[in-house]
Amino acid sequence: GWVLLGLLSFGWLWPPQIREHLFTSTITKHSEIAEEDELRKRAVENLRSEVKVLKEDLMQELAVDRSQLVQLKSQIAERKAEISNEMKHIKRIMTMLFEQHSTFAE
Repeated sequence: GWVLLGLLSFGWLWPPQIREHLFTSTITKHSEIAEEDELRKRAVENLRSEVKVLKEDLMQELAVDRSQLVQLKSQIAERKAEISNEMKHIKRIMTMLFEQHSTFAE
């Protein structure tokens, strides 16, 4: 029944799914798919470029962090040397004081 009504009304009385199936060309479907594929490709390319930029930024930050770490190690080594020298100086002073104290005690 509805097939005959649809034919007489040039498809106006058919359900939209039937009209879409009969009147939509495969070229239109392919072009829509191609457009979607192109959009996906662009999105992937954009993501790749963003990842590349983020990677470069991260590498720069790591380089800065490494140089700061080297500086901190150097500062720690300097402080250790200073403390060691001060401890030796304090030991000499204590030895001198002990010797003077034992000299006065005799």
